[in-house]
Order: sequence, then C-alpha cells, then structure tokens
Amino acid sequence: MWKNEADTSKTQLVDARGRVVVVEEQLQLLKVERDQKLAEIQSLKEQNLKLKEVQEDNAKLQVEINDLKRKLELSESRKKILEMQADAPMWQEAKKKREAAEKKAEAEWKRKAELEESKRKVREIQEAEARRKKAEEVAKKKEQERKEREQREEQKRKKEAEAQRKKEEEAAKKREQERKEREEREEQERKQEQARREREWREATIKERARLKRRAHSLWGLREWSNTRALERVQTLMDEFETTKFSESQPATFEIIPWPVLTDPLLLKVEHIDWAGVEEFFAMARVELTVAEYKKMVEKLHKMFHPDRWRARAILKTVFDEFLSHTLEEAGNTVSQAMTPLWRASKTL
Repeated sequence: MWKNEADTSKTQLVDARGRVVVVEEQLQLLKVERDQKLAEIQSLKEQNLKLKEVQEDNAKLQVEINDLKRKLELSESRKKILEMQADAPMWQEAKKKREAAEKKAEAEWKRKAELEESKRKVREIQEAEARRKKAEEVAKKKEQERKEREQREEQKRKKEAEAQRKKEEEAAKKREQERKEREEREEQERKQEQARREREWREATIKERARLKRRAHSLWGLREWSNTRALERVQTLMDEFETTKFSESQPATFEIIPWPVLTDPLLLKVEHIDWAGVEEFFAMARVELTVAEYKKMVEKLHKMFHPDRWRARAILKTVFDEFLSHTLEEAGNTVSQAMTPLWRASKTL
C-alpha cells in the first residue's frame, strides 16, 4: 500500500514536471513571437519614416518646379515687355493690363500653391491617421489574439488543475477509506487481542488462585489458626512474592500477597487489610522475633509494599480487572502507610 502511494506520488511528480516543461516551452515560444512582432513594428516605423522623407522631398521638388515655371513665365513676360518698349505709348495700357494679369497670375499661383500645400498636409494627416488606425487595428487584433490565447491556456490550466484536484481528492478519499478500514481492522484485532488476553488472564488467575488456596488449605487449614502460624505464613509468602516475576500468564492475585495481618488466610478478605490489623500483626511479631529478625522483616516488608516498588515491578498491570486492581492498590497503600511509622520506630531499636 505504501509502495502504491509512493508510485502515485512519483507519477504525480513526473506529471507536474512535464507540465512545467510544457509551460516553459510555451513561454519561450511566446517570447520568440513577441520579439518577432517587435522587429516587425520597428521595420514598419522605419518604412514610415522613409516614406515621409520621400513625400517631403517630392513636395520640395514640386515647389521648385512651380517656382521655375513661374520664373519662366516672368521671363517670357519681360521678353514681351522689352519687345514692346519700342512702342511704349501703345503698350502702356497693355503693360498695366499685363502687370495686373501677372499679379493676378501670381496671386492665383500662390493660391494654388497654398491649396496644394494644404491638400498635401491633409493627405499626410489622412495617411498618418490611416496608418495609426491600421496600427491600432493590428495591435488590437494581436491583443485580442493574446487574450484569447491566454483564455485558452487559462481554461486548459483550470481544466488540468480541476482534473488534478479531483484525482488528488479521489486518492485522498481512497487513502482515508483505506485508513479507516485499517483502523477498523486494527481496532477489531486489538479488541480480539484484548479479549484473548483477558480470557487467558482469567484462566491464569483462576488457576493461580486455586493453586494458592489448595496450598493454604494444605499448610494452614488442617490445624487451629494462631498468631504464630500467621507469622509463619507471612514469612513463607514474602520470599515467593519477592521472587515471582508477575506477567499476564503469572498474574498477581490477592492470595499471593503477604498481607501482614493475623486473620486466617482461608477467611482473609480485602476488608481485613487495615491500619489497625497491620499494627496488631507487628506488635505480635515484636514479641515473637528477636530484634534483628524483627528489624529485618520490617525493612523487607516496608520496601516490598512501597507503591514505587509495585510500579517498578508492574504488579498491578498484570491484573486486568480494574476493580480488583484498584482494590489491591488501595490495600497495598494502606499497608505501606501503616508500616512507615513502624519502620521509622524500628530504626531506633
């Protein structure tokens, strides 16, 4: 399953890299196209400048031609004047008319020249406006094409992103479903394992308690119970309790714990484990044992019932019944607390 997820992630990474390469190639093509269009625009600008220069040169030549025509006309007029000077009186009136005609012709020429100049400027303006409009149309068309191309690319990108998102969602749903199924299996297995452990614990506990009860009956049930036998019982169980490695297959039970009380083990219950009972037991032991034996027993039992010692040996973890575990813990704490002042007092003996 992890391998499939790794393969899926690898495939997604390869697809993503492929898309990056495609986008970079498209970007490079767009850059090349942009440079080509810029070069075309620059070429058009240069051609427009050359055309304008040619038009200006033509206009200047036209002015020079018109000026030469005018000079030629003036020369012809002067020639005629010189020819007619011989008969000045006759031609005086003709001179006036001719001068008037020349002025009129000059004025007409100027008017035509100005009109031609105006027409030329109008044509230039119109041509410039036409070029501007054409350039605007070309730019507008290119801009429209660019926008359409970007829209297509954006739609394609969104479509690919949506497909990728759906793919990832499906993969996530699949992983989530697999996770839930795995957790359900693990929970089921955990419950089954817990049930198995509890069943085996109950069987082991029943077996252990039966063994301990048989032994108690064999050792202490055949004769009358006494304080001396209570002391012997605790001394016997101390070594066994201390050396036993408790586990699920060897669970701790109420009967294996060397409770320092005087009650008959065949009648002993957890409610018999109290402060007064512990003090009564050690008062008896103080009488029955030597000082050294008494101090050794107190020291050993004080360590044996210390809560930290129980936790270190994980005694209560082998008891799956929460109520029994809590009951044993409270009884053990009671013994530990009751023994603390006795342990301190033993140090002064």
